[in-house]
Amino acid sequence: WWFLMGGMYVSEQGKMETYLRDKYDEEFIVNNLRIEGSGLGVKGDLYGDARPQNNSRLKFQIWDITGRKDSSRKYLDEYPGVTWTEEATSTIKPLLVQIFGYEPKYELKIHTAQMNSKIRGKLIDFESATEKYQDSISISLTVYTSEKVNTSNKSTHLNRLEKLIRYLKSTGARATLTYSDPDKSGGCYMEYQALINIRDIKS
Repeated sequence: WWFLMGGMYVSEQGKMETYLRDKYDEEFIVNNLRIEGSGLGVKGDLYGDARPQNNSRLKFQIWDITGRKDSSRKYLDEYPGVTWTEEATSTIKPLLVQIFGYEPKYELKIHTAQMNSKIRGKLIDFESATEKYQDSISISLTVYTSEKVNTSNKSTHLNRLEKLIRYLKSTGARATLTYSDPDKSGGCYMEYQALINIRDIKS
């Protein structure tokens, strides 16, 4: 792990940077190493904050899982998910404005935990990734409409839902959709299986 001894700071930082460079064929910077998840009888995992050397905006976590009994790997990282989330955001943001007539509050995240170990070399773009890895990639999209959901505007919300579902299905990834009004009293939540089974939406 990491520790202070005789005034010398010894860490895993260099090893993490080497792992990321070897895995993705580019240079990374890792800092802010710390232990997370420790407690009584639990050692916790060593985490670091990382970013590509040529992109200070794109930040993600890397952590050491050596101590886990169910893992044969040393590290896990969020680089693919964070990169593809940023890429997908550039598509979903204008789509939401088109659907709603304004930019609603939303949360979008691409999850890649199921296929992290399959990725080697330069990252491909998100569209190519969904074609290659299919439902090993997951998308979670939460959209908060500014209008309450009720019987008088039901058709408006259903029309929006239909367009959101059409987009999510077009990605080919496993998707979940949460659609909620401001006080979370109305709306819906759809898991992957429900989404792929929907052919059209009726009022």
